Amino acid sequence: MSDFKGITRDTLFLMQLNRFNDSKAFYEENKEKIKADMTVPMRQIAAAFGDMMLKIDPFMNTVPTKMVSRVRRDTRYTHDKHLYRENMWIMFMRPKKEWRMYPCMWFEVTPSAWSCGVGTFETSADYMEV
Repeated sequence: MSDFKGITRDTLFLMQLNRFNDSKAFYEENKEKIKADMTVPMRQIAAAFGDMMLKIDPFMNTVPTKMVSRVRRDTRYTHDKHLYRENMWIMFMRPKKEWRMYPCMWFEVTPSAWSCGVGTFETSADYMEV
């Protein structure tokens, strides 16, 4: 990660502007900057933690391009129809198709904070009692 420069306030502001404008034209105009200043650093963080995460779980996906969220949102199944997000996250988890309900570790960056934790999706009550 020798070329890692971090994620700046200006980048977080650009992410907010992208969501506020919520237009393909604005996104396309700023796409390369968003990629260089937000997506690439998040992938660098994911790559830096890859070896350590494999020690925790050798079946975990550690391919940065498959771990970092996209700027464009999938709005098909949500009430919030904004096309673009202002936050991004990294999911350290096993492949979804092979391991349903398996816990994952995550790291998220928002305009006002960062957070990390452990969670699981689509969990049944029986699974939680294990």
